[in-house]
Amino acid sequence: MFVELAIPTALQLLPGTRLATLEDTRHKSGNVWFPQDPEHFEAMNAVIDGMVSSSGGDLGKLLASFPEEYLYLHPVKLSRFGARGV
Repeated sequence: MFVELAIPTALQLLPGTRLATLEDTRHKSGNVWFPQDPEHFEAMNAVIDGMVSSSGGDLGKLLASFPEEYLYLHPVKLSRFGARGV
């Protein structure tokens, strides 16, 4: 099982855990793995490209450039970032 499925599954199995869905939150999900939906695919790529651009490709600025409205963006290719000043 992939970690992005294993961790939420394990957490859900803990006593007293309540499952939340996207309908329960104001956040959007950003999954690029839907090439069968070209509009969604292009929109998510544009969001990720904007984040890379606004951070100047600096890994240290990744968090500050992450769009607030998204819970996650997958995949953010860390290989597109460099560590500056390290």
